[in-house]
Amino acid sequence: MSPFTQPAKPTQRAASAFTRKRVVRAAGVASAGLLAGLSIFAATPAFAATDDQCTTENTVDATAGGTPQQIQDLLDLSTPLICLSGTFDLTDSLVYNYSPTLHGLSNAVLNASVPGNSVTILSDFAFANNTTTIENLRLTGAGNSAISDSNVVVRNSTFDNNRGYRGGAIAAYTVDISGSTFEDNTAFGDLGGAIYAGVSAVVNASTFHNNVAAVQGGAISVNSGGTATITNSTFVANEAEEGGGALFGALTTLLHSTFLNNISTSPAGQSIMKEDSAATNLRGNIFAGTTAAGTSQLGVLDPAYNFNDGGGNIFSTALADESVIVDPQASTGFGITPAALFNGAVLADNGASTQTVALWYGSPALDFVPVGSPSVDIDERGVARVGLSDAGAYEFTGSAPVPDPTPAPALAATGGTAPSGLWGAAGGLLIAAGAFAMFMTRRVRRAL
Repeated sequence: MSPFTQPAKPTQRAASAFTRKRVVRAAGVASAGLLAGLSIFAATPAFAATDDQCTTENTVDATAGGTPQQIQDLLDLSTPLICLSGTFDLTDSLVYNYSPTLHGLSNAVLNASVPGNSVTILSDFAFANNTTTIENLRLTGAGNSAISDSNVVVRNSTFDNNRGYRGGAIAAYTVDISGSTFEDNTAFGDLGGAIYAGVSAVVNASTFHNNVAAVQGGAISVNSGGTATITNSTFVANEAEEGGGALFGALTTLLHSTFLNNISTSPAGQSIMKEDSAATNLRGNIFAGTTAAGTSQLGVLDPAYNFNDGGGNIFSTALADESVIVDPQASTGFGITPAALFNGAVLADNGASTQTVALWYGSPALDFVPVGSPSVDIDERGVARVGLSDAGAYEFTGSAPVPDPTPAPALAATGGTAPSGLWGAAGGLLIAAGAFAMFMTRRVRRAL
């Protein structure tokens, strides 16, 4: 069962606290009470491990015959650092009651892809304000969230094809994510297709693709009364009834992130839905996809809620459709199509550990964000932002094609001359203008 008591109705909004279901591996091991007011700063500090800290005593290698039971044995010993190599096929959850760090060495995978399974890959059975830290791992195939703990830290890892009632990949009070990918995860009950955070979420340089929530927050859901900071991250083709990309019920800062072709089945909130009055501050982001009149990238669950425009944001929708923005800044642009922004580019490997959507040399997003605070010095790939920053998670570092300097021969029929590079550039612009026609179509909701 899930570590969180499920609401009576699938459409019920996130509550502020949950009751941890008991998971017992042996007689005498009982669940502890939940701690109130959890924050990531109250958790046991996580540390970044290095390969040279892995020894024969703390390493399990599936390619050398290592088994999930050996991982469990190390967890039972409260081993601080556990190093993994190879693919481990799980038929049962790995459980513990302390703050472990699991560090991947070579193609490390925890795979729970067993038909009909209800496995939570990693679960703190006491839920006692511990922290699970994941580094350089892939977690896939969970039937009831890949990780469940009070606090979760993820570095350079991948979560894909996981399912959970709430938070298909991660269900926790606090999450701290960096350099990671969340793809094809599903919250079949209600909130947070990839991540559900009850108290706070910090997300940096990460990509969310094709995640689905049955109700709200296709990729991420952060509960009311908490905080969220999202920086240099990419959200593509995530889906929910409300908030195709994310649901924020929290004090939120969103910087230099790209939202593209996320889907809300209601007209409002294709990218983000807001569910309380806490400030949501936007600066240097791209919200692109639909351009249909009456459809918005930002939405609110109450007319009293709104978004603060910090400038340098780009919307494919019209200003009139984004009525929940307070005092739109002169540096924020509206009605700029995905074709103009990306010239047909899709999610791809453009360097670093996550995929991004590249801008092109003619994109209006180039140098779009005015000088000011807060600022971001690098993009999702770690590329430096020099001078004026580009909007979104990707900083363009290339240049326009250089025209061919070789003169074309004189045109006998007209007597005119023209540089071939000039005609080629003009033709290329015409092709680019006509070739892009909503390159990512509305994704069919997967059967739950």
